[in-house]
Amino acid sequence: MEVGARIKKIRKEMKLTQDELASKLNIHSKQLARYEAGRSIPILGIIARIANFCEVSTDYLIFGEDKKLAKKTKIADMELVEYFRRINKLKKFERDKIKWAIKSLLNGESE
Repeated sequence: MEVGARIKKIRKEMKLTQDELASKLNIHSKQLARYEAGRSIPILGIIARIANFCEVSTDYLIFGEDKKLAKKTKIADMELVEYFRRINKLKKFERDKIKWAIKSLLNGESE
């Protein structure tokens, strides 16, 4: 997956239109469309703005993985890192349900 595809994926996960995300990033929606289609590559400053607004790392946008987060948490499975990133964006009660399910699976019991 390329940078543009990751931008599009994140935008859709955030349930934003191209116009909405472009407005938040202070760029034209046509430019965002070019990034997402892979016809143009955003400069580092734009990548940083996208990462900051979307709460992902620049490593994730550029390389498709969050090396810093994986190293910091010692999670080798990048798919798990992505799941945790997505879970973190959920509402508290949704996160609590997921934590309960994980705890139940790991402990073999529920509270």
